[in-house]
Amino acid sequence: VQQHAAGLSFRLVTTFNLDEYWPIEPTHPASFHRFMHERLFDRVDLPRGQRHVPHGWLDEAAIAGHCADYEAKIVAAGGIDLALLGLGQNGHIGFNEPGSARESRTRLVTLDPRTRADNAAAFADQDAVPRHAITMGIATILDARRIVMLCFGAKKAQILKAALEGPIASSVPASFLREHPNVTIYADRDATTLLR
Repeated sequence: VQQHAAGLSFRLVTTFNLDEYWPIEPTHPASFHRFMHERLFDRVDLPRGQRHVPHGWLDEAAIAGHCADYEAKIVAAGGIDLALLGLGQNGHIGFNEPGSARESRTRLVTLDPRTRADNAAAFADQDAVPRHAITMGIATILDARRIVMLCFGAKKAQILKAALEGPIASSVPASFLREHPNVTIYADRDATTLLR
Protein backbone atom coordinates (compact mmCIF):
# COMPACT_ATOMS: atom_id res chain seq x y z
CA VAL A 1 0.00 0.00 0.00
CA GLN A 2 2.87 2.37 0.80
CA GLN A 3 4.53 1.54 -2.52
CA HIS A 4 1.24 2.15 -4.35
CA ALA A 5 0.95 5.56 -2.68
CA ALA A 6 4.45 6.28 -3.99
CA GLY A 7 3.44 5.37 -7.55
CA LEU A 8 3.56 1.56 -7.90
CA SER A 9 0.66 0.22 -9.96
CA PHE A 10 -1.12 -3.11 -9.38
CA ARG A 11 -3.11 -2.95 -12.63
CA LEU A 12 -1.26 -5.94 -14.14
CA VAL A 13 -1.36 -8.06 -10.97
CA THR A 14 -3.67 -11.05 -10.49
CA THR A 15 -4.01 -12.53 -7.00
CA PHE A 16 -5.27 -15.86 -5.70
CA ASN A 17 -5.67 -16.23 -1.96
CA LEU A 18 -4.58 -19.54 -0.47
CA ASP A 19 -7.69 -20.14 1.58
CA GLU A 20 -10.85 -19.01 3.34
CA TYR A 21 -12.87 -20.35 6.25
CA TRP A 22 -16.14 -22.14 5.50
CA PRO A 23 -18.85 -21.30 6.19
CA ILE A 24 -18.18 -17.60 6.68
CA GLU A 25 -19.72 -14.46 5.25
CA PRO A 26 -17.36 -12.13 3.35
CA THR A 27 -18.23 -9.33 5.78
CA HIS A 28 -17.33 -11.35 8.91
CA PRO A 29 -14.47 -9.67 10.83
CA ALA A 30 -12.35 -12.87 10.60
CA SER A 31 -12.99 -13.48 6.90
CA PHE A 32 -9.87 -13.45 4.76
CA HIS A 33 -12.05 -11.94 2.02
CA ARG A 34 -12.72 -8.94 4.25
CA PHE A 35 -9.10 -8.78 5.42
CA MET A 36 -7.75 -8.65 1.86
CA HIS A 37 -10.19 -5.95 0.81
CA GLU A 38 -9.54 -3.78 3.85
CA ARG A 39 -5.76 -4.21 3.92
CA LEU A 40 -4.90 -4.35 0.23
CA PHE A 41 -7.49 -4.59 -2.55
CA ASP A 42 -9.46 -1.45 -1.74
CA ARG A 43 -6.28 0.58 -1.20
CA VAL A 44 -4.52 -0.08 -4.52
CA ASP A 45 -5.46 -0.05 -8.21
CA LEU A 46 -5.84 -3.84 -8.51
CA PRO A 47 -8.81 -4.44 -10.86
CA ARG A 48 -11.76 -6.28 -9.28
CA GLY A 49 -11.70 -9.07 -11.87
CA GLN A 50 -8.10 -9.89 -10.93
CA ARG A 51 -8.79 -10.44 -7.20
CA HIS A 52 -9.57 -14.05 -6.26
CA VAL A 53 -10.46 -15.32 -2.78
CA PRO A 54 -12.26 -18.64 -2.20
CA HIS A 55 -15.98 -18.10 -1.58
CA GLY A 56 -16.50 -19.18 2.00
CA TRP A 57 -20.18 -18.25 1.91
CA LEU A 58 -21.25 -20.82 -0.70
CA ASP A 59 -23.65 -23.68 -0.02
CA GLU A 60 -21.79 -26.96 0.38
CA ALA A 61 -23.27 -28.30 -2.88
CA ALA A 62 -21.58 -25.48 -4.84
CA ILE A 63 -18.10 -25.88 -3.35
CA ALA A 64 -16.70 -28.61 -5.62
CA GLY A 65 -17.60 -26.62 -8.74
CA HIS A 66 -16.19 -23.44 -7.21
CA CYS A 67 -12.91 -25.21 -6.39
CA ALA A 68 -12.61 -26.57 -9.94
CA ASP A 69 -13.29 -23.08 -11.28
CA TYR A 70 -10.63 -21.62 -8.95
CA GLU A 71 -8.06 -24.05 -10.34
CA ALA A 72 -9.14 -23.22 -13.92
CA LYS A 73 -8.72 -19.49 -13.24
CA ILE A 74 -5.19 -20.07 -11.96
CA VAL A 75 -4.34 -21.95 -15.16
CA ALA A 76 -6.00 -19.27 -17.32
CA ALA A 77 -3.93 -16.60 -15.57
CA GLY A 78 -0.75 -18.43 -16.58
CA GLY A 79 -0.14 -20.11 -13.23
CA ILE A 80 1.21 -18.62 -10.02
CA ASP A 81 4.48 -16.70 -10.17
CA LEU A 82 4.89 -16.29 -6.41
CA ALA A 83 3.21 -18.23 -3.60
CA LEU A 84 3.52 -16.53 -0.22
CA LEU A 85 2.99 -18.96 2.68
CA GLY A 86 2.99 -19.10 6.43
CA LEU A 87 3.81 -22.22 8.44
CA GLY A 88 1.18 -23.63 10.80
CA GLN A 89 2.29 -25.12 14.13
CA ASN A 90 1.20 -28.54 12.88
CA GLY A 91 3.05 -28.13 9.57
CA HIS A 92 0.15 -26.96 7.45
CA ILE A 93 0.61 -24.66 4.47
CA GLY A 94 -2.54 -22.95 3.31
CA PHE A 95 -5.07 -25.03 5.22
CA ASN A 96 -3.51 -28.29 4.02
CA GLU A 97 -3.60 -30.04 7.37
CA PRO A 98 -1.50 -33.10 8.30
CA GLY A 99 -2.58 -36.00 6.11
CA SER A 100 -3.13 -33.82 3.03
CA ALA A 101 -1.99 -35.53 -0.14
CA ARG A 102 0.84 -34.10 -2.18
CA GLU A 103 -1.43 -34.31 -5.25
CA SER A 104 -4.23 -32.29 -3.61
CA ARG A 105 -5.86 -29.36 -5.39
CA THR A 106 -8.24 -26.64 -4.21
CA ARG A 107 -10.91 -28.27 -2.03
CA LEU A 108 -12.95 -28.17 1.17
CA VAL A 109 -11.00 -29.44 4.19
CA THR A 110 -11.66 -30.11 7.87
CA LEU A 111 -9.52 -27.95 10.11
CA ASP A 112 -7.28 -29.59 12.68
CA PRO A 113 -8.19 -28.78 16.32
CA ARG A 114 -4.76 -27.18 16.78
CA THR A 115 -5.33 -24.89 13.78
CA ARG A 116 -8.71 -23.88 15.17
CA ALA A 117 -7.14 -23.14 18.56
CA ASP A 118 -4.36 -21.10 16.94
CA ASN A 119 -6.95 -19.01 15.07
CA ALA A 120 -9.43 -18.58 17.94
CA ALA A 121 -8.26 -15.03 18.72
CA ALA A 122 -9.94 -13.80 15.51
CA PHE A 123 -13.32 -15.11 16.67
CA ALA A 124 -15.58 -14.55 19.68
CA ASP A 125 -14.48 -17.86 21.20
CA GLN A 126 -13.08 -21.30 20.29
CA ASP A 127 -16.54 -22.65 19.42
CA ALA A 128 -17.07 -19.86 16.89
CA VAL A 129 -14.04 -20.85 14.79
CA PRO A 130 -15.25 -22.63 11.62
CA ARG A 131 -14.48 -26.32 11.44
CA HIS A 132 -13.82 -26.23 7.70
CA ALA A 133 -12.04 -24.14 5.09
CA ILE A 134 -11.54 -23.99 1.35
CA THR A 135 -7.84 -24.22 0.57
CA MET A 136 -5.54 -24.25 -2.42
CA GLY A 137 -4.02 -27.74 -2.55
CA ILE A 138 -0.42 -28.78 -2.07
CA ALA A 139 0.03 -29.62 -5.76
CA THR A 140 -1.38 -26.21 -6.66
CA ILE A 141 1.10 -24.51 -4.35
CA LEU A 142 4.00 -26.59 -5.68
CA ASP A 143 3.09 -25.56 -9.23
CA ALA A 144 4.08 -21.97 -8.36
CA ARG A 145 7.29 -20.82 -10.00
CA ARG A 146 8.62 -19.38 -6.73
CA ILE A 147 7.59 -19.98 -3.12
CA VAL A 148 8.32 -17.82 -0.08
CA MET A 149 7.44 -19.09 3.40
CA LEU A 150 7.47 -16.92 6.52
CA CYS A 151 8.17 -18.51 9.90
CA PHE A 152 8.49 -16.48 13.08
CA GLY A 153 8.62 -17.26 16.81
CA ALA A 154 9.77 -20.01 19.13
CA LYS A 155 6.40 -21.79 18.75
CA LYS A 156 7.41 -22.61 15.15
CA ALA A 157 10.87 -24.04 15.96
CA GLN A 158 9.82 -27.68 16.33
CA ILE A 159 7.66 -27.78 13.20
CA LEU A 160 10.24 -25.91 11.10
CA LYS A 161 12.79 -28.56 12.09
CA ALA A 162 10.35 -31.31 11.14
CA ALA A 163 9.59 -29.64 7.81
CA LEU A 164 13.24 -29.13 6.87
CA GLU A 165 15.02 -32.04 8.53
CA GLY A 166 12.40 -34.76 9.00
CA PRO A 167 10.95 -37.09 6.39
CA ILE A 168 9.05 -35.64 3.44
CA ALA A 169 5.57 -36.84 4.30
CA SER A 170 1.92 -35.84 4.44
CA SER A 171 2.15 -35.80 8.25
CA VAL A 172 4.06 -32.49 7.83
CA PRO A 173 2.64 -30.90 4.66
CA ALA A 174 5.30 -28.16 4.62
CA SER A 175 7.94 -30.86 4.12
CA PHE A 176 6.74 -31.17 0.50
CA LEU A 177 8.27 -27.75 -0.14
CA ARG A 178 11.67 -29.50 -0.18
CA GLU A 179 10.67 -30.97 -3.56
CA HIS A 180 10.35 -27.50 -5.11
CA PRO A 181 13.38 -25.96 -6.89
CA ASN A 182 12.79 -22.35 -5.81
CA VAL A 183 11.76 -21.91 -2.16
CA THR A 184 12.97 -19.16 0.17
CA ILE A 185 12.22 -19.28 3.89
CA TYR A 186 12.33 -16.15 6.00
CA ALA A 187 12.60 -17.11 9.68
CA ASP A 188 13.63 -15.28 12.80
CA ARG A 189 16.27 -16.58 15.19
CA ASP A 190 13.64 -18.00 17.59
CA ALA A 191 12.14 -20.18 14.87
CA THR A 192 15.51 -21.63 13.88
CA THR A 193 16.86 -22.65 17.30
CA LEU A 194 16.36 -26.39 16.71
CA LEU A 195 17.80 -26.57 13.20
CA ARG A 196 21.06 -28.38 12.63
